[in-house]
Amino acid sequence: MSVPLSHAAESSGFEPEELGLCPVRWRRVCQYAERLCDEGVLPAVSLQFQREGRTTRVESFGTQRLGNSVPVDDQTLFLIASLTKPIIAMAMLLLVERGQIALNQRVIEFLPMFRDAAKRSMTIRHLLSHTSGLPDMLPNNHELRKLKSPLSAFVEGTAKVALVYPVGRGTQYQSMGYALLGPIIEAATGVPYQQFIKQELFEPLGMTRSWLGLPESMRGEENIAEVRVPDEQDGGVDWNWNSTYWRELGAPWGGMLSTAADLSRFCAAMTGAGSAEKRSLTADNRSRTDSDSISSNDHSAPHPLPLSPEYRGEGSLKTVFARSPLLSEASIEEATTNRLEDFQGINEIDRRTRAWGLGWRMNWKDHRSSLCELLPATICGHWGATGTLFWIDRQRQTSLVLLSTQPTGEGVSPLSMLSNMAAAAIV
Repeated sequence: MSVPLSHAAESSGFEPEELGLCPVRWRRVCQYAERLCDEGVLPAVSLQFQREGRTTRVESFGTQRLGNSVPVDDQTLFLIASLTKPIIAMAMLLLVERGQIALNQRVIEFLPMFRDAAKRSMTIRHLLSHTSGLPDMLPNNHELRKLKSPLSAFVEGTAKVALVYPVGRGTQYQSMGYALLGPIIEAATGVPYQQFIKQELFEPLGMTRSWLGLPESMRGEENIAEVRVPDEQDGGVDWNWNSTYWRELGAPWGGMLSTAADLSRFCAAMTGAGSAEKRSLTADNRSRTDSDSISSNDHSAPHPLPLSPEYRGEGSLKTVFARSPLLSEASIEEATTNRLEDFQGINEIDRRTRAWGLGWRMNWKDHRSSLCELLPATICGHWGATGTLFWIDRQRQTSLVLLSTQPTGEGVSPLSMLSNMAAAAIV
């Protein structure tokens, strides 16, 4: 069952043509998403397009639970899996900007357990760019989850596990490298990493429906989309993706819950849409906030300006961004461009066709999980194993968020089709 198209999105948003989208082609995107839910290909999907800080309304189809009739809406939380990685990566860049860490600092300076000879040269840059040599998952990953192990158990296991290749001499996707970022944030700041990300990323951007680990107070939350778990998680109701354990763990490599609208806010900040020169006005042309009187050349404040209610997306307002950019252009450029070029030991094929930024994956054009087959290799984004995808095109200041509850498989995901269709709608 899906929500009828005319009632699919309760959130306010700009019309497609106001954002430079062909309305006929954009409606085709929404109709295809609805059909995927009607046919049971996707249990649920939520999507939003953003351009220069302005967004379409959130389009949502399908149901909160597998087999029930309660529809998802623009407030429904999705487990976004590895879309978490670019977000925690940008938290690390915030610390770099503030002089609390350096990209080339060694992991051992924060986590002394990484003292063995093979890992001593491992840096934060290696973790962020998937060049550390660490594995994606630990050999006893399922056992740790079945025991409802804390994050510290995954970190300790990562300190002991053998490297897949020498540090900096190759590239391979490594979720366990990202497992270390949480405790590194805590070591650098003295603040729990979930709290740091909430205060320094979510709150400044007005991401009021985002959590890296749900608090216990939300155990009664009903508006969470249930993931259709893969076979290897079947029967694991107390530890799988839908379990209270996993939702509350806050795994730095893939434990975040969020909405399409919140992720659009984050993506727009990464495209530069939060800057004073390019900030969009509210739909009803409300007056500027007091913070707008600050000169656009004043970059002295170490933290982004707080959002006023105008820019929190409350009520019928359509803009979401503060006057001040969250991160500097230098940091965003560093994170969203090919960082494999920084390492001498990466083979040329991987350097060109399997490029990583810092937390962000570049658009691998020949891969079945290309971010978008119709957009250039320079766009960046990420996939999530629970069936999620977002990308940003910094040149056009656009982004697309696609959240579903159908895990990615061996073939081309329906989200790839939706991504291509959305790109084709851009005028």
